[in-house]
Amino acid sequence: MFRKAPLLLRQAVSCSMLFAGIFVSSLQAQTVELRSGVLADAASATVFVMHPEGGIDAVNTADGSLRWHSDSGQRPVLQEQGRLLTQGNAGQQDNELNLVVLDAASGVAVASQFVDLPQGVVASINDGLGTSFSVSSLGSGFVSWQSQRQLIQGAFQENQQPAVNRDNGGLSVDVQAGIVAPVSFDDLPPAQPRIINAQPGELLQGVAGRQFVSADRNHRLASRRTKSDSFMVYQWDIYNAGGAVLGSIAAHTSRSDFIVLDDAVMLYVSDPFAVREGNQLVEYPLSLIAVDLTSGEVLWRLPLRDTSYRGPYPA
Repeated sequence: MFRKAPLLLRQAVSCSMLFAGIFVSSLQAQTVELRSGVLADAASATVFVMHPEGGIDAVNTADGSLRWHSDSGQRPVLQEQGRLLTQGNAGQQDNELNLVVLDAASGVAVASQFVDLPQGVVASINDGLGTSFSVSSLGSGFVSWQSQRQLIQGAFQENQQPAVNRDNGGLSVDVQAGIVAPVSFDDLPPAQPRIINAQPGELLQGVAGRQFVSADRNHRLASRRTKSDSFMVYQWDIYNAGGAVLGSIAAHTSRSDFIVLDDAVMLYVSDPFAVREGNQLVEYPLSLIAVDLTSGEVLWRLPLRDTSYRGPYPA
């Protein structure tokens, strides 16, 4: 079990370190966060994801088969030293952050601890109307949490801008010893916002289209709009850092969060969308997709838990 420790939390800190609720995950060199709740571990050929109906799946990146499922954790946060730190469901109080450590090879829960956060914080997995909560790895055994709450109103009222309440905090986590220690937010390792656009030193010369970088910054996605009459109006050309083209993919969006394994297989997150097929409107959920870059064929497709709020808004 994690040891209990009083938490020293700093509230309402500057949000300059925030970027769309996503932080770069500088865990071990082989573990990469594609986006919140999706961790790819190249060393074990495993990706840890959130199951659509709850819990965590460990999936074989080669064929999309299930290695294990656990209902103890809900959101994978970091993987190191054979352990997977996860966020579990909140406790009896909304402000109780549930941290659960799983064995990364089997999914068996080996430690857990509830952490009291400031009053008003809702340590939920799913976003609510005007509320969001996330836990992110900062690398080297540190995690941060971020909470945002805003009153969502109906009719516009002039000169009334609803206040946004933000709370941030940090913890030092030793997944092997089972120790959680409070950390002043000022003492946390700096978190760098994930920059998806290729920077000047990363741009490939002579490549057409807008260039984006993979989550581990080892590959490039050059995106350009085509003249296709189909729904797939973009072409993604995938390159390694040396500028060698690995393959091309037809897509309906200009970019996505992605990683390339062994210069052969691309994993990317596809956001929810709907498209008319014949006389029907077909909806596709948030998914993780694996594509063979040589053939361009989809190897497997896996639906993911969508934590975004998609319910009604006040009139």
